[in-house]
Amino acid sequence: MILGFKDVWIILELVVSVFISALLLFVIPREIERESTIFILDQTGIFKSLTENLQDDKSGKEGEVFVKSRRDVVEGMKKNRTAFGMIINPRDSGKFQIDMLTQPYSSDAMVGFFEVQMKDVFTLMAGPNAGYSPEVLQKVEVRALDNRIAEEIPFNKRLVPLILMFIVGFMGMFTMVSVIGQERIDQTLRAFKVSPASLPTLILSKHLMLLTVGFITFSIVFIPVTGFSGYPSALLVMLPTILIGSALGVALGAFFDNPMSAIGWVFLFLVVFGLPGVSLFAPVFSPDWLRFIPSYYTIFGLDAAIFPDGYSNTLWVSVGILSAVAAILVFLSSWIFTRKIRREV
Repeated sequence: MILGFKDVWIILELVVSVFISALLLFVIPREIERESTIFILDQTGIFKSLTENLQDDKSGKEGEVFVKSRRDVVEGMKKNRTAFGMIINPRDSGKFQIDMLTQPYSSDAMVGFFEVQMKDVFTLMAGPNAGYSPEVLQKVEVRALDNRIAEEIPFNKRLVPLILMFIVGFMGMFTMVSVIGQERIDQTLRAFKVSPASLPTLILSKHLMLLTVGFITFSIVFIPVTGFSGYPSALLVMLPTILIGSALGVALGAFFDNPMSAIGWVFLFLVVFGLPGVSLFAPVFSPDWLRFIPSYYTIFGLDAAIFPDGYSNTLWVSVGILSAVAAILVFLSSWIFTRKIRREV
């Protein structure tokens, strides 16, 4: 373990963790989504009275901009090429007539999404049963099971699971390759053969070293950004993830004498492990084959630990699967490394 801590990649990982933590706290914004602008001509006055920010003829500002004529709606949309327009007129029986104005290049999907949003808003205004046929109301029941997931999650905190997965969980893979490769170059393994210990004991010391470093880097990134809430649960997810990364590093270290020779494989593994991160930010991309990648359970297990929604099954399923994969890979990589080194030394 002492020899391992002298490796340059250990120092680099600690420095990077401090740098990443500072970026999350002071550079990366809490919110990066830009609010769309919509110019509204409200002839009923009802919709306008429900909004908190009343604006008249301020067409350059984001959000809802209330104007006095249809011409103002059109002129505002010409100045802001990402804006929409909406004209609300009263009808009989308390209904509304809504005319939507879109940009010429607006996609059908965006128009449909905007239309559904506006329909939902006016349905809520008209009453709980408005807009739905009796047949639908008889077949559909809507029940709020848990209201704790309604809180907006800041963007910088949303990045934490993905960052922890990379710099804590799987960067240890390259660290392990570097440590083992350097010891092969220095003939440390040949010297170790004359000691009373066994090669599996040597590999165990490397795993313990990376678990220690991972614990430190995990704490450096996690605590300043998210606090202590969810810390024990997130740590349970990270520990087997670190073992998975270090076990893969042991396997690569058995086949490559020089750390730089294995760097292509390391980057390939990192790219594959990064694929489930797409599902975290774009849930529409979630094919079943992603569940065969261990990092899928790391990312969503950390997400469940950091942002609990009242349901712990995702967290504990992730911990169970990651622990099983880690146990198999640690044993398998140690067996591969031992057989390979014994043939060489």
